[in-house]
Amino acid sequence: MGKRERYRELDFFLDRHGLQPENAIEHWLQKKIISRQTLRNIIRQDAYYASVEQSNAFFMAESGKVNVGMFYYAQDKSFSKFLSFEKSVSGVVGFVDDTYVHGLIWTLHQKRMPWSSDKLCVYMTEKLSGKENTSLILSMASMKGKKAEAATYCAQYALDGVKAGDAVMACDGEFDSLYPNRVQVNAALRQISGAQLLEDYFYWTASEFSDNCAYCKHMGSGKMEKSVKFDSCIYVRPVIPF
Repeated sequence: MGKRERYRELDFFLDRHGLQPENAIEHWLQKKIISRQTLRNIIRQDAYYASVEQSNAFFMAESGKVNVGMFYYAQDKSFSKFLSFEKSVSGVVGFVDDTYVHGLIWTLHQKRMPWSSDKLCVYMTEKLSGKENTSLILSMASMKGKKAEAATYCAQYALDGVKAGDAVMACDGEFDSLYPNRVQVNAALRQISGAQLLEDYFYWTASEFSDNCAYCKHMGSGKMEKSVKFDSCIYVRPVIPF
């Protein structure tokens, strides 16, 4: 039996028993059933193996790290250096912290809309995360009977396998962390059919400047500016914290 047939049998076995590839590979490595170098050689030499989930599973089992530009699959919350032909990609990693375990994922779609067409005032007094700010904006909008189009779009985003409630609007500080990686992110987005690139234009943040204005980040120049909340020309693109 050739290598390709053995790999297909392995795929079938894992699927039949509901096993995740990374768990199997971690077991093989721990029990020294196969060496890391052998796995590296297989991935490097065989095009089929490099295109399926095991190649990513080996990478994650070996390093446990998520890196900027990796593809994200919401259906099983996995990350990959390679596009899977068996699953629909849900986003691209845009920022990873120093642990290489937590960060932010850009979703694949964006729209232009106001932060709040009737100038919702939230009065943010603390340095909160985008997730916390998004929740606060929506709570205040409900309480005051006001609109919060940008935050609502992010919270209700349900495309490409992402479930409503998983995505948020990034705050100003998070946008500052996302901005330096925009080139890598766009390189990954170009590989995904139907995905929209990050434009060299303004994007709303989940951070408020004043009663009438909110912060927006220019993804071309990197400048953080303020704009009136009812400006409907500014992009909104949800992110998924992990």
